[in-house]
Amino acid sequence: MTASNQEIRAAVVRACQMAYQSGAAGLGLAGHVSHRAGPNRMVLKPRPVNWLTLTPDELVEYDFEGNRVDGPMTSMTSCDEWTIHSQIYEAHPHINAVIHAHPPDSTLMVSLGIEFEPLTRETSAFYKELAVDSRPEVQHKIVDKDNANKMVAIMGKRRACVLKYHGTVICGETLEEMNYAAAELEIGARTMIQAVAAKKQPILTPADIKDRESVMVDAATRRFRAAERMGIMRKYYAERK
Repeated sequence: MTASNQEIRAAVVRACQMAYQSGAAGLGLAGHVSHRAGPNRMVLKPRPVNWLTLTPDELVEYDFEGNRVDGPMTSMTSCDEWTIHSQIYEAHPHINAVIHAHPPDSTLMVSLGIEFEPLTRETSAFYKELAVDSRPEVQHKIVDKDNANKMVAIMGKRRACVLKYHGTVICGETLEEMNYAAAELEIGARTMIQAVAAKKQPILTPADIKDRESVMVDAATRRFRAAERMGIMRKYYAERK
């Protein structure tokens, strides 16, 4: 294992722990984080491994055809939905990190047909920026490249997609960007669920929307700020251990 590979594995472990602590990973073992590890390679959290207690050695390296390239494939190293990761990397060379998980609030929000409105910083971050894949084929698992490519096409250049009744897919140029977006999505979804419990959508008037849009930052600025905020979040969760 090269030094760079070891660094990637250590970073993926930290990202998995952060995703679980922020609520973006959901509960249980299901879900996975990956990081690009060179041409046609990715380091991946296999499904059976615990988000909080995993070690760098428990991660696996797959090629973009679903073959494990750092050892034998076993029940503890499997990841049925590897195509979610490989096809995003194939389509977007600048993307280096992907998470697929099953957080309850963002999945519920989309399943109920609730849409983001720019009510708060978190909901504004995904206002008109969230992709939704409602195809019946994605309600359980995405295990083939054709379905994964259709999901990637639906995502377009957006950094987050919710698979209706299933879970989330979020990507970033870095693990920090990915992690912050995943946490922000879950907080924003929770906010929207609470908001529609109090008032039927649309919550904001057209005038409200126009006013909010005039002060909202663009996607590039949000990405820049995400890395800084991730450092603050990492320190916060480290102090809570």
